Amino acid sequence: MSNLQDITKHVTRFRTAMETLRDQPEIYPHLHYAGSNLNTFPILWCDYTSEMLNAYLKSKGYADFNIVTAFKLRGSRKCHVWLTDDHIVIDITADQFGKRKYPKVLICQPSDYLLKHQYRKIFSIENITHSYHDPMQQKHHIYQAINELLEG
Repeated sequence: MSNLQDITKHVTRFRTAMETLRDQPEIYPHLHYAGSNLNTFPILWCDYTSEMLNAYLKSKGYADFNIVTAFKLRGSRKCHVWLTDDHIVIDITADQFGKRKYPKVLICQPSDYLLKHQYRKIFSIENITHSYHDPMQQKHHIYQAINELLEG
């Protein structure tokens, strides 16, 4: 199995685990509390899932991904977060943009990234997101549940 096939397998399983946690509140009531917003996944979950997915991929031996935050052009404060390295982009929340039909798991070369013309002002996530909150700290209980699903 190639690295890309292996990464795709891990990423797809991770996305499926997120959907399972979202779609089964009766089994995971501790994750569906006021303010968790898990029921809205993938909407407004790009930073959390990118951070958690990056940690999961690192646990599988893929440590070369960077988390990026990109802002829309024309002065908008809207942003989107995904993973990238020198060869591929991984975005498991692009489908939150409902007007267009993006896949649930988007893995492609950076030149083929479907959102590259919408989000181009790119910064490191540490410089933006972590100054306000730490996604892994706030959602550690969700990451733990994902790991239990994937490893259990």
